Amino acid sequence: MARFRLPTKRERISANNAANSFYAGASERLDAKENLDKILIELPPKRERVKRCDGRPIEQDVIRAVSDLLAAHPKCLFSVRQNTGGASYEHSTGKHKPIFFYHILTRGEVTITDFWGLLKTGAPYAFEAKRPGWRGPSGYEERQRVERQAAFIAIVKEAGGIGAFVTDALQVKSLLDDAP
Repeated sequence: MARFRLPTKRERISANNAANSFYAGASERLDAKENLDKILIELPPKRERVKRCDGRPIEQDVIRAVSDLLAAHPKCLFSVRQNTGGASYEHSTGKHKPIFFYHILTRGEVTITDFWGLLKTGAPYAFEAKRPGWRGPSGYEERQRVERQAAFIAIVKEAGGIGAFVTDALQVKSLLDDAP
């Protein structure tokens, strides 16, 4: 099943221009054809996707590829792209803390991974996307976050599911294909 997405501005302008050209061509009024160039909208230049300044791929590329794979994989019953922690607030200690829009009711500290869901067999899965070439956490805060994500993956595996840190959609495909 294909994912639904809204048309881009370029796609909307192209569709409007095509419709205006069609109606002007079908019109019996002579001025409709003459004034067509006044109503057609010039397409904006195509924007390049933002990359790192050094040209290396970013985590968003992996997230997009894994999203497309999970939406179409025949073994997936349903998939969730979990996207939280995008905001923060100033704690009474003066430090900025992330805002999570969920509360996990379990012992220990866990953080939900980027992707989770159920296979058609009823087994859960969890995948945390990382940038290509990721070798592990680089700082204290990232190490804490990765440990909480690893704890969530461990819970999923304990329930008989599959989970991993992935840097490529092919890793996810391999894990799903090998799943019972």
